[in-house]
Amino acid sequence: VLYAFVFFSYAEASESSRKRIAKDMASLVDLNKSIACECPEEKTLCLYLAIWKGEPVSRLEKLQKADYVISCGKNFGEVLKEYKLKGKNLTIEKYTTLNP
Repeated sequence: VLYAFVFFSYAEASESSRKRIAKDMASLVDLNKSIACECPEEKTLCLYLAIWKGEPVSRLEKLQKADYVISCGKNFGEVLKEYKLKGKNLTIEKYTTLNP
């Protein structure tokens, strides 16, 4: 139990912690606006944001419109910040309809 307590505290604080990245993303966006998750491999990030928003975070195809997009390599608009996560590039972007 002690090992798990120490390990999980360390893992959460690491640069590649999904919870830390999601918290940083939440600080960059207005959680009252819609967020699309276009990175299905990293559903954990979207789950954290959905919990903090108090509503689900969906894919672009299910939303009528989105203000922000979490992406794994595609360009959906103005990149607010880029993250490296185990060999992948993740971005949080301000969505523009000109870039589907």
